[in-house]
Amino acid sequence: MWRRALRAMSWTAGLLLIGVVAMGWAGWLRHVTFFASWGMVRSAPPRVQTAPETPPPRHPEAAPGVSRPVASMPPQSPPSRPEAADDLPLTSLQKGPHAALVSLNAVRALALLPPVGWQDEWAAQCSAHARYLVRADRAEHRQDPANPHHSTAGEACAHGHYFVSSQRDSGPERAVGYWATGPFHLPQLLDPRLKQVAFGEAHDPAGTMQSAGVLDVRRGLSGQAAYPVRFPAPGTVTPFREAARHEWPDPLPACRYRAPAGAPIARLAGPGVAVSAGALKVDGQPVAACLLTS
Repeated sequence: MWRRALRAMSWTAGLLLIGVVAMGWAGWLRHVTFFASWGMVRSAPPRVQTAPETPPPRHPEAAPGVSRPVASMPPQSPPSRPEAADDLPLTSLQKGPHAALVSLNAVRALALLPPVGWQDEWAAQCSAHARYLVRADRAEHRQDPANPHHSTAGEACAHGHYFVSSQRDSGPERAVGYWATGPFHLPQLLDPRLKQVAFGEAHDPAGTMQSAGVLDVRRGLSGQAAYPVRFPAPGTVTPFREAARHEWPDPLPACRYRAPAGAPIARLAGPGVAVSAGALKVDGQPVAACLLTS
């Protein structure tokens, strides 16, 4: 009789085990540690969706004249802060403000553009605005008439490109290198209508802004010009590898890039030319690039 009881218990335990295994296989016992992974394994794996990965560009493109802007032009008065530039590959045997002219013409040569000339009267005015920037510790395209460092001469060149630095030995080459790697400043350096420029600098170790340079590329525009202008032109190689870190406004957020980003390249299409899109290829292969307009 005890054999019949043992046999009945064995059948009961077997059926119970089969039932537990079946529920675990069906995923009904996932709250039990042993079956938590077992039931999931049987289920179809979840679909994981990742955001598309966009590689940083080798050369973000700055193409004036394109009709699809992703960033606006700088406002009249950007925030007051030092605009630092990394070491840039522009050197000149010329010393003083005229070194800016040599560096600027070196940049223009990469676009196969003729060199520009120098205007002494404007240079004195640009120097006056540079002095205002370092003495007033400001970084802006204007002068406050109530400031004791204000001057009528400085106001005449306040519209020019300015470069300020917390380093008192920052010179003209560093300033031109900063503008040449800024997508909103580079097109003005490459304007084929530009005939004359002026540059002034000032240094003051007492303040936050210890060096300043101001370049006038507006008053020297004249006549007609041939377009398009490409930078760098075919057959030339730009020495710049990285975009300016403190360009204003900052183009990188609109491009969904983060510093460091590649130095800008440019194609000036000319007045009245509408371009709907742009693409960049290296050795025939498409490369991610951000289209900026001015």
